[in-house]
Amino acid sequence: MRHIPIHKILARAKSLAKRRHSVTIYVKVAKNVYYDGTSYRVRVTNDYERTSKNFRKLHKALKFRDKLLQLT
Repeated sequence: MRHIPIHKILARAKSLAKRRHSVTIYVKVAKNVYYDGTSYRVRVTNDYERTSKNFRKLHKALKFRDKLLQLT
């Protein structure tokens, strides 16, 4: 698998998100963190309960994800 720089992934996600789609496209940027062109979604499952929350800033999403993962 070839390595693609994160800025290229985000640029592609932004260009796709600007187009009108009936389905939101999420691009995986880190473990349990996805980007849709405007916000970062954190999705973590603990004890069969899924937590999903959106953030505007990546560092806030990563802190929230790390906090959730510590609970397991």
